[in-house]
Amino acid sequence: MLRFVEDSAATEPTLANDSSACCTLRLPAAFHAEIEKRVPGFRLWRMEEYVPDAISGYELKPRQAPFAVVADFDGDGAADVVIQGRTDGEEVRVVLLGRRAASPAFFELKRDSIYDPRASVVLHYVPPQRLGGPDEPAMQLRHDAFEAAGIDAATVYYFDRGKFVPYQTSN
Repeated sequence: MLRFVEDSAATEPTLANDSSACCTLRLPAAFHAEIEKRVPGFRLWRMEEYVPDAISGYELKPRQAPFAVVADFDGDGAADVVIQGRTDGEEVRVVLLGRRAASPAFFELKRDSIYDPRASVVLHYVPPQRLGGPDEPAMQLRHDAFEAAGIDAATVYYFDRGKFVPYQTSN
């Protein structure tokens, strides 16, 4: 069971992997309000909605679950979060940057019609490191990033100059 809860006492997003069957994403009220405003009806993918091949062998870690990564994507010292889920008719992936302001910065990275009611892409935390992809020049990540990994391809997203940049790591 996955839980997505607003925590009015929270000052930044947190991810608790309670067991192999349960994850809780706690979001500050401002993050929760921003999601409700920008993506009405949003809900996280549930574990049973994932294609078995997508989550087979997936390792829950303190910063990652199949539907979320909590990290510092912009290097400002505040926790940020990428989450993926759905509305009634769309698959959605968004990032909220935990700025020291009243509301988080919001980035919509994906919003597509749902053709298959099952999720096939999982998220992974990527620490600063050197990357080299099959069709991309090698590069050094300066801050935390995340990978969206599907059954056939994977892309790392990193924050640079005010936007998220995709970097294909496999195809």
